[in-house]
Amino acid sequence: MKKDSATILITATLVFAALVIGVLIGRYTGRSPVPVQKPSVETTQSYNLDPVQDSAQNNTQKLNINTATQEQFDALPGIGSVLAARIVAYRDANGPFTSISELTNVSGIGQERLKAIMELITLD
Repeated sequence: MKKDSATILITATLVFAALVIGVLIGRYTGRSPVPVQKPSVETTQSYNLDPVQDSAQNNTQKLNINTATQEQFDALPGIGSVLAARIVAYRDANGPFTSISELTNVSGIGQERLKAIMELITLD
């Protein structure tokens, strides 16, 4: 009986040591002791965590700056809720935009910011 429990204890210790060594080897060599299947190209391409980029890719229609809501302006890159409110307030006070470059009359929108959204907006 004593010999059997010693054999079981030694076997369990060896199995545990092998597992620990396998994990350590995997950790320090970059190899996983358990094979990990890499996601396919289709899987990785279906994830897009950037909602602005995603909406720009899926919606080829440009945002009309004369009819857009504050929420729609807010979705444009670099605009945010404060600038969106300023754009709508400017449009309400001055009437419809006559050119896209007129957006630079809104406080906080300069040439660089306008350039960043130019491809996403229209007057029509």
